[in-house]
Amino acid sequence: MVAALSAARLDAGEACMLFTDLANPTSNAIYQALGYRRVGDSISITFSA
Repeated sequence: MVAALSAARLDAGEACMLFTDLANPTSNAIYQALGYRRVGDSISITFSA
């Protein structure tokens, strides 16, 4: 599914980005095999009142 959707978006001239769990080497290996590469990290910060 990811491969097909990524190919369709790229063919349409759009960019694709995935947010993955770095603790899951299986999914990350699959995404790398599809051509995705790690470009950065993100964090979520929640503020309480």
